Amino acid sequence: MDHGEDLFAHFEHFVGNYWCDLQTGQISRMESHEFSQWLAWYQDIKNRQVGYTRVTEEVYISTVFLAMCSDKFETIIFNGPHNRYQTRYETLKDAIAGHRVAAVLAITALKPHLN
Repeated sequence: MDHGEDLFAHFEHFVGNYWCDLQTGQISRMESHEFSQWLAWYQDIKNRQVGYTRVTEEVYISTVFLAMCSDKFETIIFNGPHNRYQTRYETLKDAIAGHRVAAVLAITALKPHLN
């Protein structure tokens, strides 16, 4: 058995999982009979990643569709002065805009150190 399937065994019975079409922003709830297909979709980050910006070798921003137990998007800044900055969004449009805001925030904070 695949470790991913083992890890998520019977998970579909306890929580609401969601799909998001990153082309249209349409969000839909996973049906229980779709769990195997949803799991394969979920494990490929390209299906859920709205934005990824690397500011330095250590500092980066990631915005993803959460999909598991949530129909929300989330942006996090990793490392740097704004480490753990986190914001959630209801729509793909807001997530794209929020990713840009976080990137500007991280870049502006590091600007004196970037050369």
